[in-house]
Amino acid sequence: MRRGSAQSFSKLSVIFLLLSAFFNLTSYTFDQIIIHNEDKTRHFKQSLEIKRSDLYNLNTSLNVAQDLSYEIGFEANKFLALISFDAKAYGAFINEEIFVDNLILNIEALDTDSLSKTYKNKLIKNVNLYNLRVDNLYKVFETYFSTGHTKKLIEDKEEYSNFVNKKYKKIPIKFTEDYFKEETDRYQMYSKMYDIIVTLTDSSNDIQEIYSFLQENFTNKYVEYYDSLERYSSNQNTKNYYILFSIVSQILGLTFLLLLFRNLINENI
Repeated sequence: MRRGSAQSFSKLSVIFLLLSAFFNLTSYTFDQIIIHNEDKTRHFKQSLEIKRSDLYNLNTSLNVAQDLSYEIGFEANKFLALISFDAKAYGAFINEEIFVDNLILNIEALDTDSLSKTYKNKLIKNVNLYNLRVDNLYKVFETYFSTGHTKKLIEDKEEYSNFVNKKYKKIPIKFTEDYFKEETDRYQMYSKMYDIIVTLTDSSNDIQEIYSFLQENFTNKYVEYYDSLERYSSNQNTKNYYILFSIVSQILGLTFLLLLFRNLINENI
């Protein structure tokens, strides 16, 4: 009887030993999966950070492009109107018929000397303001579109090259200096200034094209980012399950190990 009983306890001890070994091995396996998953998670997280940074860069560029397109379009038309009127008014007040006919003014009833000086100063001032606006346009473009992810997307586009190559010109100071010389063909000089200002309208169209292109890319990047975010979240949930299984396996492994020790003690009593 005692031999049979001892043999029975020995089988039970073997079972406890095997179960303890199995659950400890299972726990170790889950730990290794978690460690391997950590490397994957770290890579995934870095990828998400890059995508988030690209989205932020694109969003900033989009906001700037939208505002800049409207602003430049408005200011191009404003400078066309101001400089055109100043140039024509100056020409009219020094009695050049082509400008007088355009403005339809009763010149004889006005102080033409004073008014010609006034519009000369206004023309110089508005030309300088126009040139300053062109300089600011290039500075803004360089700040927001010549670096980072945005540059990579648009650097091969013609609209980008137009800004890099400074297609949109300033009005040379010599134009205004020559405009006030007596022997100058003022209408021809005015036409040259007009043509230069018109190119600023083209820059507004180029920025609008860049905006449309970036908007499409932003939408695609946004969808891609949130798809990656969902996969990252799913990966984190899987990792949490592995951690839970590892802990449960450790507990069961220790439990069966304790049962084994208790059974061995009972066998030797």
